[in-house]
Amino acid sequence: MAIELALTTGMRRGEVCALRWSDLGDDGTITVSHALGNADGGFYEKEPKTSSSRRTIPLTAHTFQQLTAMRAESRRHMADFGLAGDPYILGTQEPDSRPYNPTQLDKDFAAFCKMNGFSCTFHDLRHTFATMMIAGGTDVRTVASYLGHASVSMTLNIYADVDPDAKKAAVSKVQDCFDMDFDLDDGPAAAPATPPAPGISFTVEQLEAMLQAAKAQQAMSGVA
Repeated sequence: MAIELALTTGMRRGEVCALRWSDLGDDGTITVSHALGNADGGFYEKEPKTSSSRRTIPLTAHTFQQLTAMRAESRRHMADFGLAGDPYILGTQEPDSRPYNPTQLDKDFAAFCKMNGFSCTFHDLRHTFATMMIAGGTDVRTVASYLGHASVSMTLNIYADVDPDAKKAAVSKVQDCFDMDFDLDDGPAAAPATPPAPGISFTVEQLEAMLQAAKAQQAMSGVA
């Protein structure tokens, strides 16, 4: 469940381990309200580092179903012993719940990777989540809100070049802004049978003039 949470929400290991059942909403979301910090004496529960780190994340249908079943089982076992409380989701299910130690989680995940032929860290699951989101076309602001980044620029600095193919795909969008279709061998293509929709268009002469002006401006500014 720790792996699934990291892969489908992008949470940090300290956030995953600090989740309590009260953080699971009946609306299919989970709220990051605390994190586990590390000090000389070990791990301790703390408030999120920034206001953006405190966030509510929509869960996938599968993750929500799994967590709902786990919560029902936990409540049933505690009720059998006349106990009540708000245990950690990945911790011991008792009133004085002990969380899953993030360091131990790293060790357990490393062993899991070795057994299955993987080569990554638990934190890489967070990066995998962000990579899949961006590659799938999710806007950066939304990805930043999922990750709990303090600013969109932080997300951009980390993941700006995560999908080089997206740059190639973007070229077609630029071309769509112009009512022109060029064939590199034969020059401008034949006019379409039906008139194109109104849009931005330039003649070849205008484009060449703009290119020359840009080159002149570049030479004057000395920019490579």
